[in-house]
Amino acid sequence: MPRVRIKLLGIIADEIGIDELVIDAKNLLELLNKLRVSLPKAEKIFEDNNLRSFIGIVLNNTHINSKDKDFTTIELKDNDVVELIPLASGG
Repeated sequence: MPRVRIKLLGIIADEIGIDELVIDAKNLLELLNKLRVSLPKAEKIFEDNNLRSFIGIVLNNTHINSKDKDFTTIELKDNDVVELIPLASGG
């Protein structure tokens, strides 16, 4: 199973209390589910079993549109890097 590095940035890292970890997962959905299980504080970034709307996903420097996306179709490989980033908002 691929080993994937997860980077948590900004307020996400502050809320969860960690900024980086490694998880084995074959696709993005499995990775997010394992993140929730391994770090109880990670529940703060989920809402109704989905990532909260203010969180963006970047896979190997490419933004993943989390709206209407089936994360099981996003396969992961060894040494992939997934970043969870707070999206800018305001006016």
